[in-house]
Amino acid sequence: MKNILSLPSQNGRVAVAVLASCLSVATIAQAQTADEPIYDFGQFGQGNAGITVANTLNIQPNACVPTSVDDGLIFLENYQVGLGHTDPFSASQNNVNVINTLATGMGTENNNFTVVTNGAGKRFFYKNQYIGTAPGTVINAPGGPYYVVRTDYNVGGTSLAKMVSGLTAYLPTVNPVNLPHVYTTTGVNPSAGTLAQFLSGDDAIELTMLWGTNNAATGKFVATGGGHEVDLEGIKMTSATTGTLTIVDPWGATQPGGAPAATANLVTCNITVTNGGLFVSGNFGDDSDVIGNYIGAGGQNASAMVTYDMVESVPDSASTLLLLGVSAMGLTALRNKFGKA
Repeated sequence: MKNILSLPSQNGRVAVAVLASCLSVATIAQAQTADEPIYDFGQFGQGNAGITVANTLNIQPNACVPTSVDDGLIFLENYQVGLGHTDPFSASQNNVNVINTLATGMGTENNNFTVVTNGAGKRFFYKNQYIGTAPGTVINAPGGPYYVVRTDYNVGGTSLAKMVSGLTAYLPTVNPVNLPHVYTTTGVNPSAGTLAQFLSGDDAIELTMLWGTNNAATGKFVATGGGHEVDLEGIKMTSATTGTLTIVDPWGATQPGGAPAATANLVTCNITVTNGGLFVSGNFGDDSDVIGNYIGAGGQNASAMVTYDMVESVPDSASTLLLLGVSAMGLTALRNKFGKA
């Protein structure tokens, strides 16, 4: 399978985009409202005991990307089979080992860091060393002495580039040429209209959210570090600038001590369109991977910006030609943003 990054066009997506500027605000909000059957989604949470990959530590606290991608592939499979179509995969995606395979290919990692400072106040990090050492302890290492500030646990995750390359390397192993083809498309700062179009096409949609706050005075998003990956189940715009997202959160429901759950959780979040992006607030995700910026077990009242989407689709034969025609444009956009995929 070629690494095709493109914009699927089922159900008149291009036409919807072209006509949007001619519609009233009420009609635009209606056009930006869509959802998918929740019962078709995978229900794996990143705390599932079957997730056993270790890099360097067990990746469960940072396994949101491979987990959400598998939950999305399960949706794509269940939906296609439910319509009476040929299964696009040669093996069931409803298997926790798919998450392990994706995580390995995507290079998902999990580490603990000990934060130290030298006499001049400059900070350094020891990866998986001096874990749990009391703050103020002196470490006489080369270039020291260093003074322990704190230990940050479960730091890691998956890069955007490896998320895409890991999936596109995995798909040919379960989606050979004799099956309905699965295409991967990606986009930066997706709009409400774009997401509604993907939902209307019954595609699997993963969203990358970067944690941060929205500055009410300037209207600008301020990133605080780290992020989270989820599946999109629905979007409902109640006006041109406000609405809700319904997501399948692989972190699951809030667990004691902030641990991820074995089962995903369906969550509805508020969204606001600001500076052309979608600012999200609500009770979703976890922020334990952010150094010094933990937002409580389960990430209650966390806020983030939707900065990236990755979509898997099984287009009909008519839209396949358009996919091939615009794939080069999508690949160029990805390289400009993240370097070579």
